[in-house]
Amino acid sequence: MTPTGDAPLPPEETSGRFWRRRDRAEGSPLPPLSLEELQARIVELTAAAERAASLRNSAELAAAEQAAERLVAEEHAGAASRALTEAERSAEDHARAAADAWAAREAADRAAADHSRARRDAEKSAEQAATARARAEESARAAAVAAEELAVALREAQEVAATAARERAAAEESARDGR
Repeated sequence: MTPTGDAPLPPEETSGRFWRRRDRAEGSPLPPLSLEELQARIVELTAAAERAASLRNSAELAAAEQAAERLVAEEHAGAASRALTEAERSAEDHARAAADAWAAREAADRAAADHSRARRDAEKSAEQAATARARAEESARAAAVAAEELAVALREAQEVAATAARERAAAEESARDGR
């Protein structure tokens, strides 16, 4: 048997590697083997064939395991690729959400600044209105005092006028009677 487990080819069809020694010339015949040598050679070649078959089975098993591992690795790579794609999509969604949140924050900051300006303007207007009201109240008090003083002066003037009118009437009466 050959190391591949096949039956040996006749010497003229082989390179002579299994049947001849290298140091012998191609044309020299092999010395005849004894029965014990032939049996030892058969045992040796059978063991070599069994080792070759065992090695071939081990190689086939290793190749099958490697193919199975490759399939599992390809499945894992596919799952990892899908997970990476999903993670990238999720990252893009998060980036869009962050951009939207940033824009909303900027809008809120602008609205807060506008509100702050409007509040300051309203407070300023309220201060001006309070000042104007205080002035108006002061003017109203002054006008009330002036009106009271005028009313007193008017009463006094009316009393003086009434007194003058009575005195005049009395003087006219006395002038009429005295005539």
